Amino acid sequence: MRKFPVLVAICCLLGSSLLARRCALRTPARIHARPAEIFSLPENHLRARQLTSALQNAIRNQQLTQALKISSQITQYTPADPAAWYQYACLLALNGNDDTALSALTTAIRQGFSQPENLLQNPQLASLRSRPGFSLLLRQASRNSTAPTADPPGFSPTVLTGQTATVSPENTVWVPAELSLITHFQTPPQHHQNHTQTQIAASAPAAAMVQQWISEGSAAGFHGLLYDNRDRDHSTLQPAEFPGLAFVEYAPEARAANADYGIRPFQRFNLPTLGNASTAWVDPILWRSNPRMLLSSEMHAALTAQSWYRNQMYCYPEHRDYDPDNGDMFPVNTPFWIISQGSSGSDQPFMKAILLTLAALQHEVRSELEQSGRLMEIAQWILRRSLKFVDTAGMQYMSGRAHPVVFQEHDLDPVRMVQMAHSLQPDQLPAIAELSVISEDSATPDTDYFSGQLTEALLNTPVAVGRIYRTLQHSRSMTVEATAGKLQPGRSPRFHWVVLQSAPDQVHITPLNADRSRVEITVTWGPTFQVPWQPEMNSRRVDVGVFIDDGATVSLPAIVSTLLPPRESRTYAGTRLISVDYNSPQTSPPATDPLLFPTRRWRDDYQYANEQLTGWIRHTPGQRPAEFNHLGQLKNRTQDGQHLLLPVEYLHSTAPGQTPELLWQTRNTQP
Repeated sequence: MRKFPVLVAICCLLGSSLLARRCALRTPARIHARPAEIFSLPENHLRARQLTSALQNAIRNQQLTQALKISSQITQYTPADPAAWYQYACLLALNGNDDTALSALTTAIRQGFSQPENLLQNPQLASLRSRPGFSLLLRQASRNSTAPTADPPGFSPTVLTGQTATVSPENTVWVPAELSLITHFQTPPQHHQNHTQTQIAASAPAAAMVQQWISEGSAAGFHGLLYDNRDRDHSTLQPAEFPGLAFVEYAPEARAANADYGIRPFQRFNLPTLGNASTAWVDPILWRSNPRMLLSSEMHAALTAQSWYRNQMYCYPEHRDYDPDNGDMFPVNTPFWIISQGSSGSDQPFMKAILLTLAALQHEVRSELEQSGRLMEIAQWILRRSLKFVDTAGMQYMSGRAHPVVFQEHDLDPVRMVQMAHSLQPDQLPAIAELSVISEDSATPDTDYFSGQLTEALLNTPVAVGRIYRTLQHSRSMTVEATAGKLQPGRSPRFHWVVLQSAPDQVHITPLNADRSRVEITVTWGPTFQVPWQPEMNSRRVDVGVFIDDGATVSLPAIVSTLLPPRESRTYAGTRLISVDYNSPQTSPPATDPLLFPTRRWRDDYQYANEQLTGWIRHTPGQRPAEFNHLGQLKNRTQDGQHLLLPVEYLHSTAPGQTPELLWQTRNTQP
């Protein structure tokens, strides 16, 4: 129960093949092929990470037998990981199993272990240094440290021909440093003077414009771009509408591993990729859209951001996560994907518009964006600057409506998008607003909030920061600094901080320096509010954006999101907390996400003396009231009347088929 966040990550990954279903609720076709081993590496490495945490606990508690067992399991999940074999060798040697330890060390070096100094200095390996063969292993480790990185045996990028790009074990490589499977393709040279390629079949005005520019040689076209459909053609594009675009297909052994279906944050490509998965999780308890599932795991959200910085982006339907009945369920507002209002097929207009936009870019501009990893950032920037309600002066651009968590098809203007893309010059590219959290209010788990191992941090990236308002304080503050990345030479940045959405007077932004690049953002506890441009939508997420104006263009905003718990009923007297009911009935949306806010079946009433907190009384249905001191210790008495203070721990109950619940119990302090 203590590994709840890691279990969420594992569920996210395995769920892409087990729980994710098309929004139309059709089950993926069964693939009769043997899954290739490489496509199971992400799951295996995630399980190994979970075991590594257990291994560290066993070592810390000097449980050598348990540590050996866990270390052996890790090598089974990651047999090509030299660090896993090295750790196993050290534990074996420490346990006196020198022969087996030497064998494990040999495997570690054969897999690429390259730190000879560790072999000489680690006291755990002292018994092996006099063994025959150790000096040979030492020399091989030294050679590994200077050897160039080589591609794995059998690896070969696939040269693209036609409009098909097939993912196979031969062109896919596991990169441990990035926790990613990367499939490699090579594009044949494109000669700008050859403009006789097939015409775009679509007759829409934006498509006609792009076709004209491609024919003239002034637009980059679809050459060198990938389209990755991840719902097995449930909501897919047609090759005739995008000549030159490479459509990703999956070899049978990749499909058998479900590498082609649902969300796969551990999987990406070496070429710019736009994709979609018109799927959703339909579990009766953990139902959610793909983006919300990715945001349920900090690791998966970070991997998605990593792919975005490498020119990868996907479109997903919001499917029940942004509807009047459920409210705004998204915990963070990020640019790492495009979320469309609706279910199956609602992503299609956005995919087409983005692909036409990328094709409309001039050759020099797109080449620069690809090399700098900014292609999808600029696609998002163009999308938002070109929304129908944003005037040419861009006055509405620095508003929440232009940067919603979910986009509406009726706001989309593909003609404006392709025109803006085609006219863009390298010296007109905007700066990048990049955030750093300098400091923030710290809250003590099990005293200032009760969430077990769940913390207030949800996402930390330069363009999107996510926090959950778990603290019981009346307000939560953080100091944030923005910098202007990729600023054009000779231009000076001006920083504009804007409340994109919140309840009235809920957010206070205090500049801390002359140019307003550093501010303190204070969010006070407040009620559910209506999204201003969609009054039928209730939300508990506060968004603050920072824009950089360089005098010629205004950047995509970097956004700080703060999510307030939907189900907590708090009573304050001024800023003093009086009570918190964690189990109050919800009478209006948004619904509560049980992965972020497990059920807590109690109410706490707070006690004070001379304006100082002395503790609280906990009321749980069917139980006697429990009294805690201000440090969160349970007050109790022995049978002879002596007062006791017992430490308390909070555990997650994650029984299959049950809503996740937070339980509390006294901690066993016996060794």
